[in-house]
Amino acid sequence: MEVPDFNSLIAISQDLSKPVFSLTREEIKNSGSVANNQLASVENFDNIYSQGAKKIIILSDFILNDI
Repeated sequence: MEVPDFNSLIAISQDLSKPVFSLTREEIKNSGSVANNQLASVENFDNIYSQGAKKIIILSDFILNDI
């Protein structure tokens, strides 16, 4: 699993004590193409983390069923 750089979203995430993948447009507080790009990144991170979590669950199930 490869996770891209958070860039400016990490500062917002840390200030709000929220994961990057759950930030909203209102919390990002930018406008125009900057906000659109950041929201696309938030969605991308959500997809990456969801896929990663699913892989971990599958591997865990495989290991537990193999014991």
